[in-house]
Amino acid sequence: MTTIYSATADVETGSTSVAINTGGPLSAAVAPAGSLVAIDGEVYFLSELIDTATFELTRPYAGATADDVPCEIWPISQSSLDMIETARVLAATRAAINVLDKNSQGLFYRLVGQTGDADPGPGNLALDAADPSAVTEIYIDDVDANTRQVGPLVDLWSPGTVLVIRSITSTAYLGAVVDEVEDAGGYRRVLVSYVAHDGVLGAGEQISVAWSRRGAAGDAAELGIPSGAWVSDTSFPLRALVEHEGSLFLSNIADNLGNEPVLNEGAPASSAEWTWIPALQGPQGPVGAGINWQGPWEAGAYEQYDGVEYEGSSYLANTTTTTQPPSADWDLLAARSEQGPQGDVGPEGPQGPQGKSFTVDATGLLSERSPYDAEPEGFSFLATDEGELYIREGVSGWSQGIPFGQGPQGEEGPEGPGGPQGPEGPQGPEGPPGTTDYNELTNRPALGASAGLDVGTTSGTVAAGDDSRITGAIQASVLTTDGDIIYRDATGPQRLAKGTQGQVLTMGASGPQWSSPTGGQVGVEISQIALKLAELDGAAWAYGGNGNGFVDHFDTLDYVDVAGATNLDTSEAGFLKPTTQSNGIDQYTVLLLHGDGANGSTTFTDDSGTNKSLTASGNVQIDTAQSKFGVASIQFDGSGDALRGDGGADYVFGTGDWTIDAWVRFASVGGTVVDFRDTGTGPFPFLGINDGRFSAYINGSWRFGGGPLLATGVWYHVAMVQTGGALSLFVDGSLAGTWSNGTNYGCASNGPFIGSFYNGSTTLNGWIDELRLSKGVARWTSSFSPPTEAYSLPSADNLTVASEPLTADAPPDEIQILGLVEEAQSPTINTDYQIEVTRDGSTWSAVTLEYVLTDTLGRKQVRGGADVSGQPTGTAPQWRFKTSNNVMSRLHAVDTFWRES
Repeated sequence: MTTIYSATADVETGSTSVAINTGGPLSAAVAPAGSLVAIDGEVYFLSELIDTATFELTRPYAGATADDVPCEIWPISQSSLDMIETARVLAATRAAINVLDKNSQGLFYRLVGQTGDADPGPGNLALDAADPSAVTEIYIDDVDANTRQVGPLVDLWSPGTVLVIRSITSTAYLGAVVDEVEDAGGYRRVLVSYVAHDGVLGAGEQISVAWSRRGAAGDAAELGIPSGAWVSDTSFPLRALVEHEGSLFLSNIADNLGNEPVLNEGAPASSAEWTWIPALQGPQGPVGAGINWQGPWEAGAYEQYDGVEYEGSSYLANTTTTTQPPSADWDLLAARSEQGPQGDVGPEGPQGPQGKSFTVDATGLLSERSPYDAEPEGFSFLATDEGELYIREGVSGWSQGIPFGQGPQGEEGPEGPGGPQGPEGPQGPEGPPGTTDYNELTNRPALGASAGLDVGTTSGTVAAGDDSRITGAIQASVLTTDGDIIYRDATGPQRLAKGTQGQVLTMGASGPQWSSPTGGQVGVEISQIALKLAELDGAAWAYGGNGNGFVDHFDTLDYVDVAGATNLDTSEAGFLKPTTQSNGIDQYTVLLLHGDGANGSTTFTDDSGTNKSLTASGNVQIDTAQSKFGVASIQFDGSGDALRGDGGADYVFGTGDWTIDAWVRFASVGGTVVDFRDTGTGPFPFLGINDGRFSAYINGSWRFGGGPLLATGVWYHVAMVQTGGALSLFVDGSLAGTWSNGTNYGCASNGPFIGSFYNGSTTLNGWIDELRLSKGVARWTSSFSPPTEAYSLPSADNLTVASEPLTADAPPDEIQILGLVEEAQSPTINTDYQIEVTRDGSTWSAVTLEYVLTDTLGRKQVRGGADVSGQPTGTAPQWRFKTSNNVMSRLHAVDTFWRES
C-alpha cells in the first residue's frame, strides 16, 4: 500500500518552492511528479523533485508565508484525478442530455405538489390530488419553465387530447384525457379524466408534458360497393370500388367492362370510366420503444432496445436478452464513417466555476465491493477496512488502491541511548609557586591588632573600624562558616546573611540575593508527577515542603464538597461531571437516522454517535420536499429501494429490552418499515404494514391487529417496544396491541433492512424520518405523547463543585492549579468552564487557565495561578470548578499548590 508522506515545511506566498524541515528525506518513491500535495489544508500538485529536502509546485503557494506548516504528499497522479473529473463531467452531461430530451417531448414544468384551484406560479404545474388515480384537474401556469408564454398553446388541447406528464429523473408518469380547458387568468384550469399512471410524481420534480390531439371528423363520403381487385374482362357495376396497382378507383358507369384504370408515373390517368380515390390515412401506429443508450459495449447481458457503441459504430439490441457483441442479435444504427479534417480550434471559453469536492459513490469493506462490478467506468468505491479508493476502469476491472484519508498519528518511539562521553581535554600549564608567608608578600601593609581583623557583623556592609587592609584584599565572594556570604560589589565588600529554609540564591541588580522559588515549569512538572501518581493510586496525594501541594483524583470523593455542589452527577467514579437533560440520544441508541441532507443525496448518516454504515439499494434518497423534523427525510419509491446494515452485535437484541421508533408517511399505504430477518420466519424483529395497519411479523405470524387504518399524506409516529417478555406497539403514542413472548431476538448478517423485506420485496412507497433503534431500554411502557422535535445529544446542566478546605501552615500568597479536563462538547476554556481559588473559604479569585498538553486519552492538562494575597487572611486553600452555557466538561483531577510569605 502506498504510504502518505507527512512532514512540516517552510513556504512563501507566491513561490512554487517548498522546503521540508521534518519528515525524512524525499525520494521519487514518496514524492513522484504529479503527486497531490496538501499544505496547511490547501491542495496543490508536485511539479518536480529538486533534492531530498526541496520540491516545486505546479502553481504558486497562495497561503501566508510561514515556517513549519503541516505538509502531506499523496502519490496520486494528475491523470488519476483527471479520470475522476471526467467521470463526474460525463455523469453531469448525461443528466443534462436527459433534461434536454425530456424538454423536447413537450412543455417543461416543475411539479409543486397538491394544491387547490390556484395559480401555481411561473414555470409550475400542480395537481388537485396526491393520488394520481384521483386527479381530475390540472393547474398549469401560462409561463413554462423555459419562461415562454404557452397559454394559447394549451388552449389547443381540445376534448379528447391525451396528456402524458412524465418525470425527468425517474420512470414515473401520469396519463389523462382532456375534457375541457378553461382560462383562469394567468393559468389554465384543465379538466381531465384519469387513464393510467406508474409511480408517483413527487413535489419539486422537473416534468415534461406531452400531448396528442384528436383530429376533427372529416365530411361523410359516399363510397361505392367494395368489389376487390380489378380483373380484366369483368363487368363492374356503377360505383364499384376496386384496387389496382396500389390505388383505389370508383366506377363511373354501369357495366364497366374491360376499361383498365391507368396510372401515369404514379398519378391517375384521365378516364371517363374510373375516378381515382386518394388513399385514406390510417390510424397512427404505436410509438416505438426508445433507445436505452448504454455507452461502449462491455461484456454482460443487454435487453431489447439497449443501444451501444462498438468499434466506432452504433447498434441496437433486437432480442429480449443477449450477451453477444454486436452481430446477428443487433441492428446497425449508424456505421463508422471516415474521419473528416480537423476543424479550426475555437476561441478559449470563459473559466468555469470551481468544481465540487470529490464524493465517493459507495463505501464498505473490500469484501463488499463485488456487487458494484457492473458499475460504469469512473464509479468509485472506498474500502473502509483498508482506507483505499478504487475506480472502475471499464471492462478491465478496478484500479489499484489509492490511499484515501489520513490515518491517526502513530505512537512516539522510545528515546534512543545517549552518546558516549567525549575525551577529557589536556591539562593546562602549572602556575608559578605561591607563598604561605605573609611577610614574603610584596607591597604588603602592616597588619594591625587582631581586633582590626573583624569583618563586622552588620548585614550588607563591612562595619566601621574594620581593618581596611583586609577589606581591600576581598576580590570575590566568600562563604563563612555560619552560612553568610561576603562579596564585593561596585562600592566595596558586602555581607549577605544566610537565607531562610526553601529560599534559593539568585543574582540581583548589584549582587547575590535570596528569594523564594517561583511556581513555574518546575512546579508544573512536580504537579504532573503528583497528578500521575494520584491517578495510578486512585487516591489523593499531599506533597511539597510543609505539605503545600495537594492533588486529588476522583476515584473517591473524600476531599470533594459533594453536599455544597449544584448539578453534580456522581454516578461514575473517576471524574466530576454535570447532570444532563436527555434529548433522545444516549448510550442505548445504536442507530439514528435524521434523514437530513441535500435533495437527491444518497449519503445516509448515522447520528447515534456509533457511526454505523448503511448500504443503499435502488433509488432510495434524501428528499427535502417532505420532513417531520429538520429539512428532509428518506424517500422510498416502492420499487427495490432499501437501506441495509452490517448485521453487527448492536443489532442483536437478545432477550433484553429494546425499542424501535420512527416517523412514517405514505404515498401508498403498505410495505416495510424495518426488517431484521434472514428468512421468512424466525425470531427477528419486523415492523411493517398488514391490512392497512402497522403490525409486527414474528415467528411466522402477524402479532398485532389494532391501531388506526393508515392513510396517505399523514405523518405517523410508530414505536415497537420489548420489555419483560412482552412486545407492545404504539401508534401516535397510543397503545395499539401487545404480545407476550420470551423470544431471543437476532439479526440477519446483512441486516437490518430499512424500507423493504430481507429479500428486497414489499418495499415502502413513502418517507421515513427520525428512525431510532435502541438496545437495552424500553422507551415507553404505556401511552405517551409523541416527540415534538428531533432527537439530539444530552444537554449538560451548569455545574458548581468545590474541594473540601485543605490545610496550609501559613496564609498563602499565591495558589497554582493544574487540572485534568475532558472537553466532551468542545467548550471554550475560561468561558464554558473555569476554576477559582480561595484561602479563606469565602472570597474567590478566578484562575486564568492555559493549555499545557493533551494526554493519550484526549484529556487536556490546563494550568494557571491566582494572587490571593489581597484576600482575607486564611489557611484553608480550596478550588472550585464551574461550567457555563450548558456545555459538557468533565474534571478528572486537580492539583493545588501554593506559596506562602
